[in-house]
Amino acid sequence: MIYRGDQTHKVNMPWLMKLWPGIPFSEEVDGPTLLYEGDFVSDRPRKNAENLSGPGGMFRRFGFQDETTAEVLLTIAKDDVWTDFTLAYFPDNDFDSHSKGPASALSTVQNVDGRLEELFNACGGLDNFLKRHAILIVGDHAQSDLISDEDRRGINVTEVLKGFDLVDAGADWTDDSQLMGCPNIRACQFYIRRGYIDSRDDIVTQLLSDPRVDQVMWCDSMKDDASTSYQVVTRDRGKLTFHRANGDGNAHDNFGNEWHYQGDLQTVDADIQGDRLMYNDYPNALERIATSFYQPTSGDLWATALPGHEFKLPGTEVHQAGSHGSLHALDSLAPLIVAGLPDDVDVPDPIRTVDIVPICKKVLGIDANAGVLSGCSSSVRK
Repeated sequence: MIYRGDQTHKVNMPWLMKLWPGIPFSEEVDGPTLLYEGDFVSDRPRKNAENLSGPGGMFRRFGFQDETTAEVLLTIAKDDVWTDFTLAYFPDNDFDSHSKGPASALSTVQNVDGRLEELFNACGGLDNFLKRHAILIVGDHAQSDLISDEDRRGINVTEVLKGFDLVDAGADWTDDSQLMGCPNIRACQFYIRRGYIDSRDDIVTQLLSDPRVDQVMWCDSMKDDASTSYQVVTRDRGKLTFHRANGDGNAHDNFGNEWHYQGDLQTVDADIQGDRLMYNDYPNALERIATSFYQPTSGDLWATALPGHEFKLPGTEVHQAGSHGSLHALDSLAPLIVAGLPDDVDVPDPIRTVDIVPICKKVLGIDANAGVLSGCSSSVRK
């Protein structure tokens, strides 16, 4: 996707709207000045030029693949139609890591590296490219290995929560439903139906009875953020209660957060070193847990799986080799490669994925705090 201002774009596939009658597709979408979305949306880089294009079609995920992204970037470079900000997504590593495993997908990453070399050469070499551009290469998450035992790989929440009436996958609440489980790979949200919240402790106990479940967490909302408390419970590492603090906390982390906690920090594999809260296997866990409940649509409970496992419902499938989505470092620590930044733009250390947008804004001369919402995601490693 290429960004410079807002513009309305024509969707190039009107047949899509005929394929699923009743779905409110629009023939126009709002987006940046120059937008390429595979076979669905493709703009002209300049007046009277042909639309951006790359290999697509049904057997190439309609252009949602690395080869297409690389070809569009090369077109932009060769025609020198760069805009102020370019966002390009290479999705194949995620697909291949899920199906073959993270280590087996190394060749996919190497192929991206080769295509980036072509891009730099089209711009006169890396040094010339960096005279005009800053570049940030980042993953939005990592990938961890799943166990090979197909029967044990998936945690069927319906089986774990026997005795509760769970909503079927993709279905709506019925008159008898008590609980809705929404698996998101290696995490799962649970929505407790109104009137059944007193069952929360029983739900937590049953979830933790499965040795593949890592943590169960929930939020006790109060009037303000400082008095809202968060609970994390594990099967064999105790329980932790914490909330944000303002001058009266007993822990400070390296991201500027102050916390007050009670219980066992081993629930998130953390400890206090000097006056700092330091994380090991669950980087920035407290902030990530707290911000998971900011959205009003968040579940009443969250559960995470131990490495090697995913959550599932009857009728849904789990991945074959690699996965992500939990608080664990194996899912969370993604790489960050930065080059060509202006001298007055610093990269925070340590850094989170939510720090990437402020860096880009600084490069563009935009107030880094403008329009920023509270929140946190995975960590990145420089």
